[in-house]
Amino acid sequence: MFLAFVHLTEEESDSFNVYISALYRVNRAFKSEAVPLLDEYLTMIAQVLEESRMRGEIQCDHIEAAALMVLSLTESYILSARVLELSEQTIRQQAQQVTQLILNGLGASLS
Repeated sequence: MFLAFVHLTEEESDSFNVYISALYRVNRAFKSEAVPLLDEYLTMIAQVLEESRMRGEIQCDHIEAAALMVLSLTESYILSARVLELSEQTIRQQAQQVTQLILNGLGASLS
């Protein structure tokens, strides 16, 4: 997911900007399109987290909250990196470390 967001900000920056502006109510005209996409992302993340929890890879009792946290942290990190004008290559190189930091909060490891 992290790398997909990196790609989206680089290759589909207009679409990503519309999504983010709708998400943060800057452009209300697109909110109706962004909300289903956000719900889809959250559902996908929650499913992965639940599967990981069932395998004992993470310790999390609040999957929906964790899914929203993972999505929010990923978006925030990539948006900030893009504002700081970090290249797509640099962000991609940092993906595993950032992912590990997020997973550490869920009691997991990337081994």
